[in-house]
Amino acid sequence: MMNIFLNGKKEKRLFKINEGFEEYKSRYKFKLKLLNRNVPVFESLDLAGTVLDKVNGYREFLQKHGKYPKM
Repeated sequence: MMNIFLNGKKEKRLFKINEGFEEYKSRYKFKLKLLNRNVPVFESLDLAGTVLDKVNGYREFLQKHGKYPKM
């Protein structure tokens, strides 16, 4: 993301660079290998952070109700 000033106002702009087909295919194959090994793949850090926050909240819920497994 990049901060840009237009008419004295600060705006955020998101730039996306298009990749070639070979790069896309290579990235897709890599993601598929991870998914086949049960490794979660997220499209952004924001999405990964949201998922981790929800998992942590669920763990806290289980601990509160005495259902979290002891290690």
